[in-house]
Amino acid sequence: MRTISILRFLAIAVSFVFAASTQAFDAEEAKQIEKSLKPEALEPFHAGLKHCDHVERDRALEAFAQAQSLDPDSVDLRFLVAEFATARSKGKSGEKAISQLRIAERAYQEILALKGQGPRRHELEKAQNGADKVERLIKTQAERDTRRKKIGAEILKEQAQEIAKAAEKRKEERKKREEDLKKKREKELEGGGQVGMGRQGSSGRGGAMSGGGMMSGGGGMSRGGGSGGY
Repeated sequence: MRTISILRFLAIAVSFVFAASTQAFDAEEAKQIEKSLKPEALEPFHAGLKHCDHVERDRALEAFAQAQSLDPDSVDLRFLVAEFATARSKGKSGEKAISQLRIAERAYQEILALKGQGPRRHELEKAQNGADKVERLIKTQAERDTRRKKIGAEILKEQAQEIAKAAEKRKEERKKREEDLKKKREKELEGGGQVGMGRQGSSGRGGAMSGGGMMSGGGGMSRGGGSGGY
């Protein structure tokens, strides 16, 4: 079993966390949001849930943003859009990531602008914390992009090294199999030659014995002839 490097493990872990984070909310949370929405916002909201189920996250965000525009008084929808957009930014880089963060920033600022008109204290605090976080992410996006590219380059380099090592290993294994096969054939040929020589030796001894018998018989005949002469 091939070992997984620390860099690759980190890349897998980050992608797993990102996939989990972009689920955005569970079914119970969705039901709570749905109860507070205006009727005209329900259709795009349900479309957003469907896109989430199909892992179409960009389209889901667009649908939630549309629902928010149809129900501008919904604090829950603004939080949903802000948190979803922030999560989406983690899978993007450069201006694409920043555009997602701007969506989140705008949603948080709209909640803060409703102070005294609906949002409760803890919701305003949550919105302020979210806005501060998004601001930091926007400022450090370039740094994260650079770090991500560096890690990506190191992973690619490591993969290339592993591929080269695997190819060299296969080459050595193939060479060893060919050498083993060659030795096996040589042994078979050597064994076949020894069997042939053994057969020839047995044939020669048999012929000599047969000749000796004939000579012995001849001698008998000679002796018999001599006896007849007497």
